[in-house]
Amino acid sequence: SEDKWQSKQSSFLLSEKLIQFSDDKFRSKVIQTGMDYFEFSEHRVREAVANCIGECAKYGGLQVYKTVQPKLFKLISENFSRDDEENKNNDASGAASLAKIQEQRNKHQHHHHDHDHDHDHSHDDNKKDTQKSDK
Repeated sequence: SEDKWQSKQSSFLLSEKLIQFSDDKFRSKVIQTGMDYFEFSEHRVREAVANCIGECAKYGGLQVYKTVQPKLFKLISENFSRDDEENKNNDASGAASLAKIQEQRNKHQHHHHDHDHDHDHSHDDNKKDTQKSDK
């Protein structure tokens, strides 16, 4: 439910504020808990975790990075390889995107040219009428 993620977000926001007044033991607990939420479904919780761990690093230094680095790199690697797999099936290259756009544009243009051209497509008549009534 929504309040579940909000309470998690609040916990990390509060922890972030407390880091500067806390000892290594508290910081370590926050980092370990934060790492459990690296993949949490709600992005606002992940953002609060990131900010919180950043604050831990500010006070805890390089050791914080060394603690989170293996898991972080694993997730980054998995996300990139998952993206690569999706891209093989869904070619998002510039050329393919451009071809799709042009294809859509051509379909759209043909739609307008299918009926006869005896009538005026511009709607200037409406503009003239409103100009007259303004005077």
